Amino acid sequence: MSQLAIALYPIACVTCGKATGRRHARYCDGCRWKVRGKPLKWFWTPERDDVLRQRYDPHVKGRPAEVAAALQMPRWAVNHRAAFLGLATLAKDRKAWTPEEDAIIEENAGSRHVHWLSRRLKRSTSSVVNRIKRLKLSRRWREGYTLRDLQLCFGIDHGGIDRWIRTGKLTGGRRGTDCARDAWCFTDEDLLRFIQDHPTEFSLARVDQVWFLDLLRSAGGPLRRAQGRPAGNGKSQPAQQEV
Repeated sequence: MSQLAIALYPIACVTCGKATGRRHARYCDGCRWKVRGKPLKWFWTPERDDVLRQRYDPHVKGRPAEVAAALQMPRWAVNHRAAFLGLATLAKDRKAWTPEEDAIIEENAGSRHVHWLSRRLKRSTSSVVNRIKRLKLSRRWREGYTLRDLQLCFGIDHGGIDRWIRTGKLTGGRRGTDCARDAWCFTDEDLLRFIQDHPTEFSLARVDQVWFLDLLRSAGGPLRRAQGRPAGNGKSQPAQQEV
């Protein structure tokens, strides 16, 4: 703060007594941040926390209101403090996850839809999704390619791939999730057949070059399988001369 401002407005701070340097200021720059915001209206002491731990039960109807009346505090303040202390837990009859259920999730996550898992485990869909996240698993489809995968591989939007499917140029299968709109799934053979029959439908400048070359030259000869030829070592055999 400049000396000119202090000389023009030598108003003393109500906290420390220093000059504020402002015409209508009650606090200096060093004390202003201490009084900003609303002051706390409800204070929690260790004694009040002990009462809350002993008597608070969210599963008993009217119990939070009774505790609030005993502490002479609003119910929202009691519920907020109970949540902070970890007292506002879920239902007591919560079903714990078993190792058998975790094994089913680890085996089918990414190959089965969460709706199928929820019916198999007799749990809600949100519960299954949260358990998959806690196990650090992925719901992403593991077998074949999804429409999202094809968008990234061919460098084309969803509408273009949907047009290939509607016109019959790109064929694939369904995941078998028993949903009203079952998702698509494509194999290497489906993509190789599409590339061979319709090479002008996509631009080589937009495709993922590493993926494209790996698809054409992957081990086992998928291109030869799609063309109906046996897989070899990739070397051309010299033609035999007729005698």
